[in-house]
Amino acid sequence: EDVVVEGFAVVREAAHRVLGMRHYDVQLIGGLALHEGQVAEMKTGEGKTLVATLPAYINALTGRGVHVVTVNAYLARRDADWIGKVFSFLGLTVGVVTETSTTAEKAQHLQRDITYITARDLAFTYLYDNTATSPGWIAIRRPLHYAIVDEVDSILIGPNRPRASTPPTACLPQPAAPSWCRVQVMEKLWQVERGLVRLATAGDGRLAVVLQSPAKNSAGDVQLAITTVPLPADGGDGGRGRGRGSGSINGGMSGTEEVSPPPPACPVQSWGVFLTLAAKARWCYTKDVHYLVRNNKVVLVDVPTGRERAKSVWQEGLHQAVEAKEGLPVTAEQRTSSSISYQALFAYYAKLAGMTGTAVTEMMELNESYRLNVVRVPPHRPSARIDRPMRCFYFEKGRDSAVWGLLRDARERGQPVLIGTGSVEESERL
Repeated sequence: EDVVVEGFAVVREAAHRVLGMRHYDVQLIGGLALHEGQVAEMKTGEGKTLVATLPAYINALTGRGVHVVTVNAYLARRDADWIGKVFSFLGLTVGVVTETSTTAEKAQHLQRDITYITARDLAFTYLYDNTATSPGWIAIRRPLHYAIVDEVDSILIGPNRPRASTPPTACLPQPAAPSWCRVQVMEKLWQVERGLVRLATAGDGRLAVVLQSPAKNSAGDVQLAITTVPLPADGGDGGRGRGRGSGSINGGMSGTEEVSPPPPACPVQSWGVFLTLAAKARWCYTKDVHYLVRNNKVVLVDVPTGRERAKSVWQEGLHQAVEAKEGLPVTAEQRTSSSISYQALFAYYAKLAGMTGTAVTEMMELNESYRLNVVRVPPHRPSARIDRPMRCFYFEKGRDSAVWGLLRDARERGQPVLIGTGSVEESERL
């Protein structure tokens, strides 16, 4: 606290010499807000990245480390290379941690004075450290001291950032464990729940819950089957279909055929869970919106950003349900070995601060969940942008017509246009 003024002055001069950029007075106000552990609301283009250099330098002088948390790995690398020149000029060490960093690299870079890292990588690094079985596998080797979170409302409060989980471990294949299979069924089967699902038996004797489209009646329209009772360990037929282990029904089955009860060793699970998963996989998760199919694998998509989440999987059997829906090899059901919410993770920091352009709308939640106050930093100059009022439409057709009109007007003026949508699919459609 005794060197805040001198420290800010040093960073201001260093940025001018190294980057040719000198902090404006309002940026100094933003730096003070961050140093005091608050959220600085600054509009887009006001230089939040440069503002972060001020409190980062002051707090790094304690020798306990500063983490600058970014939205994605690209920004972490960019800021470490670009802004890091200022810190290096001032004699501080700068590190960057990304998804591809090894444990040794993470440990090395997290020991530096200032480290750029994404919230996701920070969370997973923390979880891996807590499950490490050797001191050499621990990356975070000192207490969490001070963090500056960029786009703090998106990272800490966004709907897709509630919790981080380590990659789940596959359940060991047990004879009595529930299993999944995709089956083809005949058109004439016992229908349940107004045609939403069907009950059938797979060729190897397993009891299946099959989801179908009520609007279509062809056997080819059946999308998904979930088995609730597996084949006994001795390879028996489970009541029917001896020797038929293909998992498909090719014919000869009546619509009211009963299935023999499972062996005592096989636990019978509630059908409600499987029916819910079947409905979710069929109706709530859309290909190329919520997930992609790459190399016969389901890859999750972060819907708000459109980015792939290659190392993430859905839990509680939902991932397997979607695999079966898409006709892909169904992987073993997995369990999460550890998880942590961002609220719990960032509570470990002795001091936390954030930056964003839209913090006021989340002011109450930031204060209640993270004890962060929001400080509105005025712009360096009055904004010349014209903000039009919101226009609402009952249907997409009317909205799209209005968009086309705006685009035509912009094209006549030679004005470039940026359109933001809620998904990759919607962007491609527009």
